[in-house]
Amino acid sequence: MVMVRAIPTAVSPSPDEALQEIDDLLEELTRLTRSAASPRAFHAELLDRAIRALAAVAGAFWVSETNDRWQTDARADQSGTTLIERLRATPAHAELLNAVQRGGEPRIVLPGTAAGGDGLSANPSEFLLLLCPVVVESDPTPIGILEVAQRGGASPASQQGYLRLLAALCDLAADFHQQRLLRIWQDRAGRLAILDQFGDRVHASLDLT
Repeated sequence: MVMVRAIPTAVSPSPDEALQEIDDLLEELTRLTRSAASPRAFHAELLDRAIRALAAVAGAFWVSETNDRWQTDARADQSGTTLIERLRATPAHAELLNAVQRGGEPRIVLPGTAAGGDGLSANPSEFLLLLCPVVVESDPTPIGILEVAQRGGASPASQQGYLRLLAALCDLAADFHQQRLLRIWQDRAGRLAILDQFGDRVHASLDLT
């Protein structure tokens, strides 16, 4: 698991400056999708860009283990409330991650939102949670789930805009994993071709009669 340090902004940028910063972050991440970085390193970079682009106070890239257990492959927490650890220890939040994984769609979770029949909160905090799965075309099961926490107060329209931006980041993450899978398949195909050539050379020396 990789810890990510978000870089706070000392002065609020103008709308044009904010849009340019987001464009720059998306361009940086686009370049990273073509790199040979490890998934864990890429997830840390992805989370860093998501927190900076959305002015979030915390976030995590969740990966599923056996028995519906979730771990953070990368996380950052400047909320002052150990938010990520609290979410990780909350069974209802694990149910929320399972639901996002099954549905394959991004989701907004308001503070105190309940999940499941027990009425427990999937978001036991004062922050707004945005979650988005990373899904590649070749595998319907998400690679993982990107989640960020924002301070409350944004309008519903702004929240939807934030969710669309998070989804754009996850689309880039899906491109990274798709290209990584292609490289793995190409490498395997190359090795099989070498084995076939070796077999042909060995059998060429045999007298079939």
